[in-house]
Amino acid sequence: MNNKKNIHAEISRRNLLRYLGNGAIALPFMRTLLETEAFGAVDRKCMIIFYYPNGTKSEHFHPTATGKAFSLKDKQITLPLEAVRDNILIPKNLNYALKTGSHEHGMNYFLTGTDALQNGYSSGVSIDTVLGERLRFDGGIPVVRLGSAASEGGSNTAIRQEFASFSAAGQKAELQEDPIKAFNAIFGTAVPAPTTGAPAINFKKSVLDASLTELKALQTRLGQIEKEKLQGHIEAVRSLEKTLVDTAGSTVEIGAQCTNKISRTEPFTGGNTPWHAQANYGAIVDLNIELAIQALACGRTNVVYIQNSRSVSGRLFNDAGIPGTGNGHHSDSHDKEFGGDINRYYKGQNWYMGRLAKLIAGLRDVNAGTNTLLYNSLVMALTEFGDCQGHNMSNIGMVLAGQAGGYFQTGTCIDVKGSNHNQLLVSILQAFGGTDTSFGNAAFGQGPIAALKA
Repeated sequence: MNNKKNIHAEISRRNLLRYLGNGAIALPFMRTLLETEAFGAVDRKCMIIFYYPNGTKSEHFHPTATGKAFSLKDKQITLPLEAVRDNILIPKNLNYALKTGSHEHGMNYFLTGTDALQNGYSSGVSIDTVLGERLRFDGGIPVVRLGSAASEGGSNTAIRQEFASFSAAGQKAELQEDPIKAFNAIFGTAVPAPTTGAPAINFKKSVLDASLTELKALQTRLGQIEKEKLQGHIEAVRSLEKTLVDTAGSTVEIGAQCTNKISRTEPFTGGNTPWHAQANYGAIVDLNIELAIQALACGRTNVVYIQNSRSVSGRLFNDAGIPGTGNGHHSDSHDKEFGGDINRYYKGQNWYMGRLAKLIAGLRDVNAGTNTLLYNSLVMALTEFGDCQGHNMSNIGMVLAGQAGGYFQTGTCIDVKGSNHNQLLVSILQAFGGTDTSFGNAAFGQGPIAALKA
């Protein structure tokens, strides 16, 4: 007991960063130490938003039965989520409060709750920005935004269709689409950006080496439990740092980090081709999921937005539903009208749901305080409208996962009976401690969706 009191006196929650130095590496260590006997368990809430493109088909997405008895085994799109069914909540008959049925309006609306425009973009601030500010902490990143071919560009005439996240009215938030640059930004390592023709990244001085003096000073002030935990964490971060190799070397892997577990083991073989290249798409989606899990597990942020392509997505999927080759996803969503194949579209959406299941399972595997990271978090997966062919704004293909610390119930499908998405956004804000009664355009709906609360 006295030992615990002495440690509290020497290293408090407030000044622990000072002992660890000013580098980004301090935050993973702080999280590690705060979960020791000396400091007690820490339960922090996190928000993860997962966008997938081009709508859905309700009959292939939503369970037939509601309540705890729901099943996804006969659903072409959402079958992969059956593996995490106890961790998800599917709201049925949830509507977007929009009268227009365009891709770009849905894209600008679903995180802002408004369809009004400013400077060609949404006039609203997106919920990831709002939560990022409310949940931010000293030294942390308010929002980590990861994109996979989110700016594939080309023939866009409606520039708004690429963007959903807004840092201010009429101001789009930037997404990081290069996983190496994203790694550097999140973890603050000394890894240089890749250069064409370079054989491999030269680690001139690792982030651990840069903070070695501070780390040694810290270790002398800790009890045995904390020393062992800190040493194990140093070794895990060192392992992660050494696995990142530049694209000229043809591999990029994300290794063990704060979770000590990684679901992706195959290398990224992108070479020097652009990050938005069709051949790289699947690998980058997978890498972004791993980066998101590690950023949250290490305490670098509490809010992550993952944008997989964009509305009117031109990503290619083959007949087996694998990205990289084949036919355009948007064309397939309209079937023969645009020379596509609706069954191939279902398989493509099934692939996205498989990635969502991987994200959910990864969060579930991380212990955070007295619960799992998933229990303390909320994952919201959504797309820009409902029916892929009719472009209507009803019965959205929405999936929630995690409980935000016990606010939401999971393992169920709930008929929300025409409630609109603005109300869901209010529910989310309240789940994170807010007193909000509206979000975005108050005329679209006020108050939370009571049926979703546990």
